[in-house]
Amino acid sequence: MKKRLFAISTMALALVGAAWPNVGAAQSYDQIRAIQRSNELRYESELRQMGLEARLAHNAIWAMNNVPDSACATTAGILLMDYGKWSESKMNSDRIANMEAGGVCEMRVIKRPPPKKEPYDPNTDSQYQGKLFFQNHPEEAYEILLKEGVSQEEINHIAIIFTREGYQISGCTALAGLIIYLAREGKGDTPREEDRPLYRDSLYQLTGEPEKVGCNPRYFP
Repeated sequence: MKKRLFAISTMALALVGAAWPNVGAAQSYDQIRAIQRSNELRYESELRQMGLEARLAHNAIWAMNNVPDSACATTAGILLMDYGKWSESKMNSDRIANMEAGGVCEMRVIKRPPPKKEPYDPNTDSQYQGKLFFQNHPEEAYEILLKEGVSQEEINHIAIIFTREGYQISGCTALAGLIIYLAREGKGDTPREEDRPLYRDSLYQLTGEPEKVGCNPRYFP
């Protein structure tokens, strides 16, 4: 994953002329800019061939040049890395659809300042709250997860991880903590209406494919 993200970042840097393979010191600014522009047009054309609307493809190249950490630039980088070999894949088709429907490549979104980072609040940290709840109210924690269809074996694993002194964060404990946190936010262990989509998604992941979310405590010494 780190190599992939590095490659995406390198592509974004290449678009602004920071990593050209054939640019020598003797070349003029105009020559460098011509190479850069040629690549920009090629990338824009490839995005359009993959199904992205022309205006959004143009915005995506601008984003890669100017806001490489934006969702638009990151997604465009992934698509361009896969161009040719995977341009017809379902995953990339979904990415294109999400870029168009989600509005991430609209200029107002690309240029929007990043959200202000809020100070850490342990009261809203589902990992921390889930661990505390398992330690202080194990019977209730078991009851909540059993009621939602999580297997006894998986709950035992979750409890082992949560109750260790220096447990490592895993996808399993993150989901379990979030389920308990959201359930207890409602009345009678029922999630609030606005939390239901996130609750259902977390529950699906935990009960659907537990082997993929790290529920085995032996992996977390």
